Amino acid sequence: IHDLVRKGVETTAYVRNEKARELFKDELATGLLSSIVGTYTSIGIYARTIEGHDRLFILVCGGVNKPVSMSKIKEIFGKIAYERRVRQIVDVSSYNVRIDGIQGIIGHMHTTSEDKLLALAETNSDERSLVILSSRAFTSNHFMNDVVHAKQAKNLFLVNHL
Repeated sequence: IHDLVRKGVETTAYVRNEKARELFKDELATGLLSSIVGTYTSIGIYARTIEGHDRLFILVCGGVNKPVSMSKIKEIFGKIAYERRVRQIVDVSSYNVRIDGIQGIIGHMHTTSEDKLLALAETNSDERSLVILSSRAFTSNHFMNDVVHAKQAKNLFLVNHL
């Protein structure tokens, strides 16, 4: 978000709670960033918010206790985005979908999600595209941690780059 705003890109962040407004107060002050508070179940808020956007960057943390939840959430949000004329979805997946040819539960969650988003994109491939980012580390795990506090404490926080 910081880089997008610095480059002058208008951005909307769909966030879980008001905490994000404090974390991104400088970016919000520029007028280039707006934040909308919602959840995976507040679909109406999301549907109104995504309208008019060109691209959806989607990152969903899946639960091992509910492995199908990730693909369902991405499918619902992707379907709404494409219906609202979003042209491109950028999905954060994982490089570790298969390790030595073996797919575990996390790999299954990501593969199922990718397949559902790809099916949505292919229904109108002239108007829709899908980019899948498969980073070498589980990017969602990095976002689940509170990076801001690690930076404020001047702790080293390593992230494997794409």
